[in-house]
Amino acid sequence: MVAAVAVACGPVHANTDPQGPSLEVPPPPAVESAPADSEPDPPAETTLPETAGVRPAGRAGTPPAPRPTAVRKPDKPEPVAPTTKPVVPAAVAAPSLQTTVKVGELEQKVRTMLARATRDLDSIDVRSLSADRRSQHDEARRFAEQAEAALKLKNLEFAERLAGKAAALADVLVKR
Repeated sequence: MVAAVAVACGPVHANTDPQGPSLEVPPPPAVESAPADSEPDPPAETTLPETAGVRPAGRAGTPPAPRPTAVRKPDKPEPVAPTTKPVVPAAVAAPSLQTTVKVGELEQKVRTMLARATRDLDSIDVRSLSADRRSQHDEARRFAEQAEAALKLKNLEFAERLAGKAAALADVLVKR
């Protein structure tokens, strides 16, 4: 049993041919350009060197990569039709989208919220506010300005949301 252990612990040597297969690359085939008027001749048979049948060491069972073939280019490119820009009609003002039936009531509600928010914001002394509260004051002013712009565009739902945010911020700032 000692002999079996001694053989197993011995050095391992690979049983390969030290020189291996020849790795010489054959020269590429000559590419001949055919005249444009005649049809291309069939490819001539070439003789392969003796090492052509020997596969290099690598993946077994995989076919060799295909060789690139010469591609014949057409004589003249196909004419391209000139591109013209389609005629675009003059911009027409799109009618405002009204998703509520009571447009007048909603517009009056938004104007009331904006008036209250503006009144509350005007009553606050900005100089006495902390940096955080001053940024809230500025944000409430921006909401009010955006709500007025949305009212001019007759985007009443958006104006209502913006006016509500402005009024809520102004109310919080006044109560503190």
